[in-house]
Amino acid sequence: MKDKIGQANHFIITILIGLNEILVHDTEKPEGFRTSWNPSNKKASVDRSREYALNASLAWAVDALDCYLIECTNTPSIINEATSTNLKSQSISKSIANKIDYLFEATKQTITDLDFKIYTAMARLGVVWRNKTIHSMASNSLAPQYRSILTSNSTRIQSLFCGLDVFAMLDSYDKDKSPTMKEVTAFIRAIHKYVERLDSYFISNELDMDNYATVKLDSFFERNKKSRNSFPTFNKERQEKKLKAQLLSNGFSTVEDTFRGNTLSCDFYSNYTEHFKQKFINETEES
Repeated sequence: MKDKIGQANHFIITILIGLNEILVHDTEKPEGFRTSWNPSNKKASVDRSREYALNASLAWAVDALDCYLIECTNTPSIINEATSTNLKSQSISKSIANKIDYLFEATKQTITDLDFKIYTAMARLGVVWRNKTIHSMASNSLAPQYRSILTSNSTRIQSLFCGLDVFAMLDSYDKDKSPTMKEVTAFIRAIHKYVERLDSYFISNELDMDNYATVKLDSFFERNKKSRNSFPTFNKERQEKKLKAQLLSNGFSTVEDTFRGNTLSCDFYSNYTEHFKQKFINETEES
């Protein structure tokens, strides 16, 4: 997510500052800019461009969230088989809104804090608002449960999103207006926090850490013949050091995360060494 929308709000502000400068300085097309640009009404052009930039930014953020949810089901997966199967089912997989709805119900007994409900409702509103601006045939209605979460927690939302006015936001949505800069940046922040909470939930409650690490290491050795050939020649200490280094490069940490509470088993490295022999050495000898 960070590589897709990690600096999205900064980019939005930069674009809007640039558009504002067109009006402040009555900017003309720079020399050497190989295109035509001569709007009859610069203010109207800037206003429409501002609306386009905000709508496009919201669409990008929603698509990034959808990509994250799809990637969660890829191998190696951070979610269990049941959750993965449901997310990939025909009734859920075709709609990011359905994925959010499913996960909201699936996690509600474990993730009970109010902020996650708010982030979910904001993400869900961002999806249907995106639909309104881009997909005219898509479902554009916000489910009552999410509207209720937003309207019942307006004060908390103001605190979380720099004074965001929930009622003004919903009024604009209901009247088919485009979202404002404050609203789009709030949606992007909500999506970030939503993914952060989901990651913690999946890693704490659904991830088979040993299996995930095994798949990551297998993938590395399959791609790197030199490492695959040299690994069996190392002593036990050096083998474990090699495995740890590779896992660290794939997002693992040497510091136990007490909040997530999911770690490799104490005998993982010795078990993986045996697995390596079976998978790479024995298979090579047999072939």
